[in-house]
Amino acid sequence: MEIFFFLKAMMGCGLKQWWVVLFVAVIMGFEYGVAKAQPQVPCYFIFGDSLVDNGNNNNIASLARANYLPYGIDFPGGPTGRFSNGITTVDVIGQLSLSLSLSLSLSLSLSLSPTELLGFDDYIHPYSSARGQDILRGVNYASAAAGIRDETGQQLGARISMNGQVNNYKNTVSQVVDLLGDEDAAANYLSKCIYSLGLGSNDYLNNYFMPDTYSTSRQYTPDQYADDLIQQYSQQIKTLYQFGARKFVLIGVGQIGCSPNELAQGSPDGSTCVEKINDANQLFNSRLRSLVDDLNNNNADAKFIYINAYGIFQDIVTRPSSFGFRVTNAGCCGVGRNNGQITCLPFQTPCPNRNEYLFWDAFHPGEAANIIIGRRSYSTESPSDSTFFLIIFSPLMATLNLWLQVSLLLSLLAMFQSSVFGKSQVPCFFVLGDSFVDNGNNNNLETTAKVNYPPYGIDFLEGPTGRFSNGRNIADIIGLSLVSLSLSLSLSLYFFDYLSL
Repeated sequence: MEIFFFLKAMMGCGLKQWWVVLFVAVIMGFEYGVAKAQPQVPCYFIFGDSLVDNGNNNNIASLARANYLPYGIDFPGGPTGRFSNGITTVDVIGQLSLSLSLSLSLSLSLSLSPTELLGFDDYIHPYSSARGQDILRGVNYASAAAGIRDETGQQLGARISMNGQVNNYKNTVSQVVDLLGDEDAAANYLSKCIYSLGLGSNDYLNNYFMPDTYSTSRQYTPDQYADDLIQQYSQQIKTLYQFGARKFVLIGVGQIGCSPNELAQGSPDGSTCVEKINDANQLFNSRLRSLVDDLNNNNADAKFIYINAYGIFQDIVTRPSSFGFRVTNAGCCGVGRNNGQITCLPFQTPCPNRNEYLFWDAFHPGEAANIIIGRRSYSTESPSDSTFFLIIFSPLMATLNLWLQVSLLLSLLAMFQSSVFGKSQVPCFFVLGDSFVDNGNNNNLETTAKVNYPPYGIDFLEGPTGRFSNGRNIADIIGLSLVSLSLSLSLSLYFFDYLSL
């Protein structure tokens, strides 16, 4: 607020708007932490299953482990227990150093990595090894084969169900109280953290749709089962709330019926997704979204966000080439039909072109897909990705060159003029030009002047689109600012409120 009062004074002195806007961009960058590269939140707590497990199952008696090659073949340091060739979605969201201020101030001097999101300088440690001061940065409690229901995944041996993960979190809270000195200090600290919850997949994959092992499909209709899962999940979430959690990100279930394992078992052609499984997944997601609405309406001091993992995954499966994928129905590493009948075995040789495979093994996306899903979970590239835009301006995917600096400045000017001087935004944006702003018009023409192929679009979330760039072009950046005043201001204030509760 002080910046805007100072700005008016500067404008009164006759300083041109362009220089004032540039000054504000730089000053806001320093005021909110760009120069310091501080995390957006002090800590990040993760609850889930094998999609985000980073080592909690390594030392327990379980078949659901991945602490051996070729898992981790592309991860620095090798196998860690992650069910991926490289990083997971929560690694993408939590890693490296983009502070909140960049998305709001549009500072013009940083070169960004694709994984610079929440702002942590190291991966969040698993509960099994998190000790001492480390827990103040957050803890990953996720366990492969875990579910909302306690019995889920029991055929695979030991695992830490959601109830077990909640109990582990309670132990962490006790340690935080000891580290910070008292319960009030701990409560204040924990209220600023992000809590990511992504469970439910195994309750279908390793429970409901295994009738020879579990009785749930005989006890419940798909609707009844979704209701039961949400009822239990709701209680687990409320327990986390009672122990200090205030900022929740609830991730829906993806398209399990499109995984190589389910395609191998239930798809006649090995490519068509198993709809009865996907339909059940959507029943769960619909109720989870309603739960998020209910929790927001009844907990004024907390924020709950729903991430539409199903929709994000569907988008990738529908147009895989746009994201650089060539194979979507088979694992890069596995055995049998679709490389999905048996998952990746110890020291098995995986495919060499891993970034072209959507799936790493019989069940889990590879690193390339995790990066896309993580980015979209965080930045909501499509309005359907989330119930709330976590970041007003999506994390930038290209190095800041001269053109991008100019367009960023124009974007900031447009937003600034709207918010300070009350000027209306335009209702529409028509773009005429050449390859600097072409975004696909030449793709289907008989011309050599088209770029709908990699490595063009290598840093664009949808992959190659026809843009003559590794990422976005000038018109894309300018267009980001041409939204209504109410959207740009309300989301900005809401996000500040979300992080500062």
